[in-house]
Amino acid sequence: MNNYAYLDIETTGRFWRNSRIVYMGIAYMNQDVWQFKEWNVANEEKEPEALQALMDSLECFSQIRTYNGTGFDLPYLHNKCKAYGVVYTLNKKEHIDYRYAFASLKDPLKLLSMKQKDLELFLNYHRTDRIYGGDLHSLPILEDLYSYMQLFNGSFTLDEIKLENQVLYFSLKNTSVLPQVFSIKKEQYYIKGEQTHTIIAVMLLQTTLKCFFKNTKDYYYLPEEDQAIHKSVSQYVDKNRRVRANAQNCYQRKSGMFYPVFHDSKDMPYICKEDFSSELNYLPWRDSYLQDNKWINDYVSLILKSLIQK
Repeated sequence: MNNYAYLDIETTGRFWRNSRIVYMGIAYMNQDVWQFKEWNVANEEKEPEALQALMDSLECFSQIRTYNGTGFDLPYLHNKCKAYGVVYTLNKKEHIDYRYAFASLKDPLKLLSMKQKDLELFLNYHRTDRIYGGDLHSLPILEDLYSYMQLFNGSFTLDEIKLENQVLYFSLKNTSVLPQVFSIKKEQYYIKGEQTHTIIAVMLLQTTLKCFFKNTKDYYYLPEEDQAIHKSVSQYVDKNRRVRANAQNCYQRKSGMFYPVFHDSKDMPYICKEDFSSELNYLPWRDSYLQDNKWINDYVSLILKSLIQK
């Protein structure tokens, strides 16, 4: 038996003081078969008995999984248990709320919203006719979304890398099978994820960019030449032809091939872009990257992680 259970409740209202429980259910895996325990609570007098049965049934599980349990189910149950003198034990268990666990998938998977039914729609799951229990029975299906979280968090193996016509192609083998195809198209890259493989195409630039240095205190700016120089060589320049550099003018121009970067690290001495206000960042490309497995894995991981980071 997996040591977690899904939990869902249905009530006549959102506020526990002036509403009652009409349904509670849990789902768990036992010997590769989903098991369900459900309580249809006929009236208010049956609530204490049903609550106690729920607590007893969840005693053997160390983790609870819900959808919006943080905002509704668990606080509602806690208050009801307290009102009836039933010992509430769910606060001692780990809790995963899928509403928040999968929130970062909304943009990359182009979800209509983070409502449970929209997640089901993406996964092509269609509910059967149930008055109560529909949310519970679909919760195990949402577990398939973890395959996208694994991919976006850098879980893959590299099948191939190649550079053609200033486009850098990565072919990845997914660690987990993706239940549905997804695609993302942006100015700097294109991504398509299928069941077993994901393709990333990154657009390189052949151009001249301004490379901005971060440690501006170590540089002087030369207005006549429109570039910065390091202070170690500034002694050879007339003081009247130089000024202290700042973030906007602490740059030198570089020409060549550039690849887009998706993070800004303190380890980078400079970052290249068209202008200081440009949002797209680049670094000079090196052909040696094609044989550098660490660079490849780090770079692809940063692209994927950027999809779920705000």
